[in-house]
Amino acid sequence: LASCRCGDIEEYEIVGFEGITVVQDSDGQSVFEVVDTITKPFRLHIDLIEEFVSHDFSPFFINAAYGYSCEEVLLNPLDTGTYSLSIDKAMLFDGEIVPAGTNILGYGNLLLLENIIAFQEEDLEDFKFENGTTTFTFSASDVEGGFFQISETLEVDF
Repeated sequence: LASCRCGDIEEYEIVGFEGITVVQDSDGQSVFEVVDTITKPFRLHIDLIEEFVSHDFSPFFINAAYGYSCEEVLLNPLDTGTYSLSIDKAMLFDGEIVPAGTNILGYGNLLLLENIIAFQEEDLEDFKFENGTTTFTFSASDVEGGFFQISETLEVDF
């Protein structure tokens, strides 16, 4: 039985965005389903393209199967201070018009994780999207100055 063991730390970097996956809570019990029409609170998952830049595996033979893991280090994490999410239509936030193309992450208290933006029930009380086809555009820079951008067109039906 052939296997590998780790040597040094595995290094990888973000080289782009593959897409945006949109999920909604399907049953009120935190069971999420992928959707292309937004009808209730939702999350945008930014799908990252990552590439390993260093591998240091040493092949060897073993006589028993077991699990192992290698320490991985991201060389160019995204700088959350550069995140921008805009839509191609004007919208309302707390009764005020927000022009198309505005970074809406500066409004409200959206839950922002490394590559997830969550619009929760309380957020949708303030954010009012126009029903119909809407293009969401997410962009960010990494700590090394690389710039990434992705757009996804979705149906909004609140």
